[in-house]
Amino acid sequence: MIADIRHCSICMLNSMIMEMELFGASEALQKKEFAAFLKKLSEAEPDTPVAIQDSYIRRLHDLVGYDFYREQREKDDREMMKLKEHVNKLTEEAADPFMTALKFAIFGNLIDPAGQSDKSAEDVLREAVSIPLAIDDSAIFKEKLKTASRIFYITDNAGEVAMDCLFIEYMKKNILSADCSLSVGVRGAQVHNDARESDAFLVGLDQHCSIVSPENTYAGALIEESSPAYQEAYHKADLVISKGMGNFETLEERNDKVICFLLVAKCIPISSYLGIDRGRPVCRMQIPTISVSI
Repeated sequence: MIADIRHCSICMLNSMIMEMELFGASEALQKKEFAAFLKKLSEAEPDTPVAIQDSYIRRLHDLVGYDFYREQREKDDREMMKLKEHVNKLTEEAADPFMTALKFAIFGNLIDPAGQSDKSAEDVLREAVSIPLAIDDSAIFKEKLKTASRIFYITDNAGEVAMDCLFIEYMKKNILSADCSLSVGVRGAQVHNDARESDAFLVGLDQHCSIVSPENTYAGALIEESSPAYQEAYHKADLVISKGMGNFETLEERNDKVICFLLVAKCIPISSYLGIDRGRPVCRMQIPTISVSI
């Protein structure tokens, strides 16, 4: 998905300022880096938002040299983990347990300081129960889960990853075949508040699946730019589950895998692209098409 620079640049610059303030950058340094990245944006060739913002993510790594989001990520992870019993109870008692578990996984995406979200964990639960999916391919998704032999589940935010763990537990218990292999992709470095390997271990994902890092700085799944293990997990999967907007932006134009996109359309470019209102939840299946030449 090509970035709409009118909107995407605002989001990127807001994130940059917030993150520089988070690690205590001086006003002079903020202005200098802001101006430099603004120049890059003005000269950027058409590309995905993930690719365009990577230069400033790598620049932050050079400036700071440590994972300054780790404390916030772990706080989000632990806050969501406190809700495990309540979420499981709501799921078990629901008229449609699969839909309920699915919506909790989707709405976990709203735990996102980098996306300028102020949603609490309690807010997420309330909205997950009450708001219908704007794009609902859940019936197709469920059938694909039943027949899947290898799944690659690509995570997005910290905090949200705790809901991913509960959803994976639900699927393994109620839907997936006993011999289904499941790998979970995380981010390869500190990228906003996105989940890393440490977050996956903190919420217990390693107890249910293998954890795979792309070993890069991208805020999305750029398969060919990722580690051999990450590429293998993607290419060997017969079903890919993609969480969040960054992964959607980098995977939606591929035509090589059955992909289920689970996200909340938090910005104008994504909501416009999908033809839905901003802030609405999505379960969207993407099935490869086969071109036949005559």
